[in-house]
Amino acid sequence: MATGSASLIAIVIWMLATSFTQGSESSPWSTFLGGFHPLVLHIPIGVVIVIFARSLWNLRTRAASDNRFLWLLAALSSSASFASGYFLGNEGGYDSELLNRHLWSAAAFTAFAWISFILEVLPASRSAKALLLSLNLVSVSLAGHYGGLMVHGDPFAAAPWLNDPQRYAILPEIGEEVALYQDIIDPILQAKCVSCHGPAKRKGSLRLDTYAHIRVGGKNGGVLTGNDPTRSTLLTVTKLPLHDDQHMPPKGKPQLNEVEQAAISHWIANGSSVELVLPSADVPSSFQAMLVPGYRLLPDPKLEAERLAKEKEKQLLAIARRAELQSLINERPPELASCFTFADQHGDTLHFTPITQKGQLTSDLLETLLPLINECHTIDLSDLTLPDSLFAMLAQSESLVDLNLSRTQLTELALSSLSVSPNLERLNLFATKLSAQWLTSAQGFQSLRTLYIGQNGISREHLDSVRTHFPNTEVIGDLYLEATADEDVSDTYEDTEGSK
Repeated sequence: MATGSASLIAIVIWMLATSFTQGSESSPWSTFLGGFHPLVLHIPIGVVIVIFARSLWNLRTRAASDNRFLWLLAALSSSASFASGYFLGNEGGYDSELLNRHLWSAAAFTAFAWISFILEVLPASRSAKALLLSLNLVSVSLAGHYGGLMVHGDPFAAAPWLNDPQRYAILPEIGEEVALYQDIIDPILQAKCVSCHGPAKRKGSLRLDTYAHIRVGGKNGGVLTGNDPTRSTLLTVTKLPLHDDQHMPPKGKPQLNEVEQAAISHWIANGSSVELVLPSADVPSSFQAMLVPGYRLLPDPKLEAERLAKEKEKQLLAIARRAELQSLINERPPELASCFTFADQHGDTLHFTPITQKGQLTSDLLETLLPLINECHTIDLSDLTLPDSLFAMLAQSESLVDLNLSRTQLTELALSSLSVSPNLERLNLFATKLSAQWLTSAQGFQSLRTLYIGQNGISREHLDSVRTHFPNTEVIGDLYLEATADEDVSDTYEDTEGSK
């Protein structure tokens, strides 16, 4: 009776294995039962190991042992493991080749376990039992191996000698023809993406180490959308702001530069085919630089270590400098100390923005604050009465980058004094009764990149002459509308201070 039942169960297990289809329709019950597979799969493994250990002991002592209960437990638990795994596999989402091997190994193990139980019940030779035990050990090892590969990946895939991005640090020399994927796209991905999206790590269930895996995509869908680079996340995530949570590669990892992004964009726009080949002469200028021998995808480790050491030293100096500046600020009365703020929580970039204290800031008081003001990156002196002598002192500051003088009584002498400021990049002269002639005759302002001169009554012609005088500076003045044939537009549309 027992042997007949065991034989029937083994046959059913084998028939189920032959009819298995991954991703077939499943019911809530199959999903529920499949969830128990990780719980029960270890039981038959442990039981077979115990039987194997008992057999080795019996060989030494030449004693006989009754393993009927253990084999029954192994057969029942392996059947439960097979059934729950069968339901789990039906849900889909697994590598079909590995799943198929896992299924057949598990089916063989379950069948061998039942046959071993039969041999324990019926009179059988020790050699037959030993053979079945060997088959059980082989099949359970294979089932465990393929199951582990499915869930955790190949353990050797994480081997350091296989996952060193520096293998792709320098692009190999390219000949007269460029196989775009093999010669350029794959090395970019290997150097900058595969450490998180490869065989060792599969973040987002996405692998980018082979063309086939790129085509499959990840848990969030495909990374290639038609021939449209603007909709293909393989490229778009690399162009997001660095602080964006979706930006890839993550902050702190080597980033794709514009040349490499252009190469990927061209590849996608032309079908993202693994067979796309271009003559070197026809490679677009946007990524022609990658054809130059010795092109680096990753920085030189030695130079990178030196750069990081310098950055660390710079950070330590900034911390010390911040502490020094904070000490000087603390020596001021609270109402004046509040005019000084740091740009961030750790750096030494200081701003002077006396928003609520402007009514109290006299020329004499400003001069007493000048040693601290001259350490500021951004200085807001708008709406204040300022002596010309103050500008000569401000111009000596190497820290000053952004200066707001809107609605002040600016003089030509003051403007001339500021022209020698070494690092001044942004100057706001909004509503200062400024003369265009002062600007066109001014010399210096070598670092100036943005100049606001709205609400100064400067005509369109004079505005154009100022822009000519400052060719490397964005000059923002009053806006004028062109008159049309139907209407005479003579009003000046002026910038408001809010447009700064």
